[in-house]
This record gives sequence, structure tokens and C-alpha cells, in this order.
Amino acid sequence: MNKFIGYFKDLIFWLLTASFGNQTYQRLVLRSKIKKYQQKLVFEMAPCYPWRMPLFQRPQQMALSLARLQFPFIYYTASPRKDYLFCSRSVEPRLFLSKIQYRPRLDKPRVVYQFATNHKLLWQDIETEIKLGNLVLYEYLDEISQDLACQEIGEEVFERHRRVLADERIFVVVTAQRLYAEVAKYRSKNFILVSNGVDSSNFSQEKLFGNQNNLLLWRKKDRPIIGYFGALASWFDYSLIKFLATERPGWDILLLGFDYDGSLKKSGLSELSNVHVMGPIPYKSLPHYAKYFDVATIPFLLNEITLSTNPIKLFEYMALGRPIVTTNLPECRKYRSAQIAHTHEEFVQLIDVSLEIKKHDHCYLETLKEEAYQNSWDHKAQELVDGIYQTEWYQKNFQIEGVSSKLSFSPVDA
Repeated sequence: MNKFIGYFKDLIFWLLTASFGNQTYQRLVLRSKIKKYQQKLVFEMAPCYPWRMPLFQRPQQMALSLARLQFPFIYYTASPRKDYLFCSRSVEPRLFLSKIQYRPRLDKPRVVYQFATNHKLLWQDIETEIKLGNLVLYEYLDEISQDLACQEIGEEVFERHRRVLADERIFVVVTAQRLYAEVAKYRSKNFILVSNGVDSSNFSQEKLFGNQNNLLLWRKKDRPIIGYFGALASWFDYSLIKFLATERPGWDILLLGFDYDGSLKKSGLSELSNVHVMGPIPYKSLPHYAKYFDVATIPFLLNEITLSTNPIKLFEYMALGRPIVTTNLPECRKYRSAQIAHTHEEFVQLIDVSLEIKKHDHCYLETLKEEAYQNSWDHKAQELVDGIYQTEWYQKNFQIEGVSSKLSFSPVDA
């Protein structure tokens, strides 16, 4: 039966694509929508990721924020099937979901997002965009690692990466200080650090308490819940969670995530009665589960991946308004709201303090709110745009009769 339903959905998708997917027509439609914004930067996301993903991450968040800052953004999906996309459509005002086949001709060059972790990206793809006069925005978000990719990475990927870092025509964006230092060895201009951020509205009080259903049937009100959400992978410190569960049997540990690389299955956490694993949880539903956290944690090992990681969940925990305890991650040490543990014992002690003091400390709770606001995705998008304004590419292509067309916008709803 399920196989029949799958075939039927495929047939409907094919028929809709055949009916509405004329490439010439779709290009003209998309061009007409973008044309009225031609005095502004136009952003495009190369087809690296689908729009609909269980983990709503930086690519989608930056697209939304840039559109809110009044910059048109075309997001080319990597999977029209997953996104139920048979013709271009608006996701939000100025944000369009489309296929790369429908890419329109524009009167001005554009900013084209590419990602270091896209192992299918070729140097020739980047060179083609440069020849068209476009600015390639190369996001270097994480170490290029086989552990992160869960597959072998060919030498050609590392060669392409080094070539990009050395070519100052390309605008490189990094999320962590360690990555910034690496890029600085290759170039002297056209690179910027823009860390990750948070959509605080997704963790608003209305979201946190709007759903009154008890989603945790095993929950007992007299037992604190120590929480985590995100990938459960080789860089997750399973031994720390075992230590925590054993040292504090009166606490429940809630892990909202998925077994990224099979390491969870091998970890032995399932043998511990006070460790509960759920997920993955869709982004929009995440607050309904995370609201049960008494303390939010980032229990990562220190390795080549995590030393360069700027965790999105850190900023989401801030917006959640829960005390934060993390291991000694360089990117977490930057923030006053993150309580840093150097040992397993200190990790447990800081959670003790959080439960007894921090969750009731008005000054600390204000710090969480303040740092969440300072790290909103809209602020991150503006930092990115300000960096582009400094490039020779921008000065060359967006001058009107000797006057720069640089504009700074406030987020809008329409």
C-alpha cells in the first residue's frame, strides 16, 4: 500500500512539473519578480540543500533574514521532490524558492552563495560565476572533515578549497575564530567572520507555552530535566552523559536529536534509565519539547571539528531562557551566558549551580535575553551585507552616477 502511495505521489509530481515547469516561462516569471529590486543586491543560493529540512539551519535562516532586510533572495533547492516544487514560488516576501533550471537573466550581477562543505562543488563552477561578473560568497562553516561528511572526501575537494581561499576575488565568510585564522593565512582581504544566530521568535513565550499537551509522558515534576538538542555524533561526549546520569540518578537527561553517524547506537546510553532520546524534532516544534529543559547543555568533545564549531544551539538556548552549561569550546567561551566546564566533575557542578541559583538569577536571565538579541539572524545578515559593501566588486557594480547605492534597512514584515 505504501509503495502504491509513493508511486501515486511521484506521478502527481511529474504531471504538475510537466504542466507548470516550462523553463523559459519560469525564467521570465522569476525575472519579472526580481527586476523591481535591481538597484539592490540580489542573492542566490546554489542548489546545495533542500528548503524543507528537519534541522532548519543557517542557509534557510540567512535567506529569510536577508529577505526581511529587503534584499531579494532566490533559493535554488537541491531537491525539488522533497520541497514539492514544480514551479517557482514565494516563501516569504522577496524570498523565492526555485530550481536552478529556472535561473533568470538579470541586469545586474548577483551574489551567489556556495558552501565549502558541498563536496560536489567544482572550481569550474566558481570560475564560471566570476566570469559572469557575479560575487561568489563562499561560506566556510565547519572543518572539511570525513567525520562530519560521513564519507570519504577526495583530494580534489581539499584542492578546490585551498584554491578558493587563495583567490581574493571570492568573498569568504567564516563562522568561527579558528576558521578565520586559517583563511587569513591565504589572503589579506575579502573575508569576514559572521557567527551563527537565532530566530528568537521561534522560542517566544507564546511558542514555549502555547502547546499545553504533555509531550513527555515519563516526566515527573520533582525531577529536573537536563537537555540537549542537535546531532548525536562522534563529537558528542557520550562518556560525559553517562557520568552525569550516574552521578545524578535523580535527574532526567533529555536528548532531542538523531543518530547522525551510528555512534548513538554504540554508545550504551540506552542502558541508562534516566537518559531519554527523542527525535529528530522538526524545527517549528522544537520549543514545545525544549520548554521542559531546566538546564540546556552542549556536551561536546574537543577535537578538530568542535574547535571550529560555532553552535547554533548555543544561541537558541539563549532565546529559550535556560541556563547553559557547555564543555570548553572556544566559540562558547566568547559569551557571558555560557558556563564553561573543563572536566566531567565541573560539568555536573555547574548544572548543580544552575538548578539552585542561575535559573532564578534575574541578572543572568537578562544576560541570556541580551545575548540572544545581539545574535539574531537579522543582525548576522546585516553584518554580512556590511562586509559585501566593503568589496571592490560592490563599489564597481553598485554605483549610481558616482553615488553609492549602499542602503541600510530595518527588518520589515512585508
